[in-house]
Amino acid sequence: MTTAGSTPVVYGLVSGSVWDLTHTKPLTRFTQGSPATRLAIHPRLPLMTLNDGTMLELPRGRVVRERTERDFGSAMTYSRSGDLLAVADGSGRILLYDGERRRPRGVLSEGTSDGPDGSPLPVTALAFSQDGRTLAAGNRSGRVQLWDIPSRTVIGAPLPTAGDRVRALAVSPDGRSLYAQGAHTPLRTHALDPERLVTDLCTRFGPLAPDEWRTYIPDVPYRSIC
Repeated sequence: MTTAGSTPVVYGLVSGSVWDLTHTKPLTRFTQGSPATRLAIHPRLPLMTLNDGTMLELPRGRVVRERTERDFGSAMTYSRSGDLLAVADGSGRILLYDGERRRPRGVLSEGTSDGPDGSPLPVTALAFSQDGRTLAAGNRSGRVQLWDIPSRTVIGAPLPTAGDRVRALAVSPDGRSLYAQGAHTPLRTHALDPERLVTDLCTRFGPLAPDEWRTYIPDVPYRSIC
């Protein structure tokens, strides 16, 4: 959805074409037969990106970047500021571009082999934190991993999920929670801020005893965290 003046406009992909669903009319017919299945709208500029690499100027639908097969992505999203566009390329990698998709800005690749044949599974959902410094990525096996964007490194272990394909991810407006929707499971909420994480862990598991601390965190002096 985007806003044209004061009127919200909803866009969607219908039978390979981009439609203005608010006014029930096709925005453009150039995508007939296109493999595009997802779209993302720039939060500040009148631009729409399709996951086949095409970019459109809104609200007219003029093509400003032609479709390119090699750019086809399984998931994509803009950061809140619009400075970054994250595109999952279907091979387990996440490609970062500037907001207008003119220049590459990096690649996130954990190299984890989740597939039955030992190959990485495609990322199926992406979501940036409110400040754009963290990216959540969910894949076909239900794995949800957090990435630190400035360092291009993973943050901790994958978040616990029900194990089915992640269909959608979203970060709460206050940036403290991540919502994950599975293909066959209800919405699940994950804490993102450190204080809430500590509270949730203490509620679920209680404090570590001194001997447990020495076993699991031997290089850090013992202290009570609950």
